[in-house]
Amino acid sequence: MIKTCVKNLLLFVFRKVLDSHEGKKILFEAINGSSQLPSEYKKIDYDEFPCPYIQKAAMDEKKVIFITGRFRSGSTLVWNLFRHNTSCTAYYEPFNERRWFCKKTRGEKMDLSHRKVTDYWSEYDPHRKLSLFYQESWIRDHLYMDSKFWDENMYFYIKYLIDNTDNIPVLQFNRIDFRLPWIRHNFPQAKIIHVYRHPREQWCSTLVNISKFSYRESFETFDDNDHFYLMNWKNDLQNHFCFLRDARNPYQVFYYLWRLSYFFGAHYSDVSVSLEDLIEAPERNLATIMQYTPNHNIQNLKELIVANKKQQHLHYAPVEWFEEQEQLCEKVLKRFFTKSI
Repeated sequence: MIKTCVKNLLLFVFRKVLDSHEGKKILFEAINGSSQLPSEYKKIDYDEFPCPYIQKAAMDEKKVIFITGRFRSGSTLVWNLFRHNTSCTAYYEPFNERRWFCKKTRGEKMDLSHRKVTDYWSEYDPHRKLSLFYQESWIRDHLYMDSKFWDENMYFYIKYLIDNTDNIPVLQFNRIDFRLPWIRHNFPQAKIIHVYRHPREQWCSTLVNISKFSYRESFETFDDNDHFYLMNWKNDLQNHFCFLRDARNPYQVFYYLWRLSYFFGAHYSDVSVSLEDLIEAPERNLATIMQYTPNHNIQNLKELIVANKKQQHLHYAPVEWFEEQEQLCEKVLKRFFTKSI
């Protein structure tokens, strides 16, 4: 009896390992001796040699919109705008660990700063099968994915939402900014809307309460104020962007990630808009954001836009301190990318 239990436990663990990205990589290495294609195959364009016995499927031209933005950037506001467009079905943070498709895990908690938002999950209620693909590791592992990265579950998770939505599917993400090369490669028909916010204001917003973490404090006291996974992102992405290891304080980590995220978003998106511009000039920016959808009423959508408190960073730290941190980061980034080229 004990042997059977141990055997079943080992089989369960082994299957879990194989289901993970790293497990598949290890298995591939064990069979082939390498996790990469042999160099001679890298030169071959797979699409140049289609199977002559299989009819090439027409590209899926279904319209789909992705929203990308970092935490506290205004991405929830943009998602809510599409949610109020009758031609769209807008999905909030599909990778969120609360698993909006599961009533047991999602709970009822709401962020009160998300004004004029009634819930995050009603669009997911018909899609319980998403549990077949969802991986909680998406929130902290492989936050950078190039175009050739392999994640079958992520692909089919997103594709399931697209294929099973009658309206225009709109997916709002806070965790694809460094995965946009992969998104572009796997969903070429998608329109990508990038939203960003002034980094100093966004930093203050991520702290929730700026009086609890002084700009003079260091990493040692930051854990209780890390409400939006900053250290998780640092630990994962420093494998690709080594300068993250040398950041002197949490704001430098935040600024590095903000700056890189802006670079990726502006490069890969079809529309790039700042939260400040959306608030200050709503009609012009709403027309830009909604250009890929019919049935939008600009006047009605304007009612969903609520201005944030301005200049919060002036109550957090001297302007000179922000400038010093940002200039140091900019110098490092310029050297890094010049060296990379």
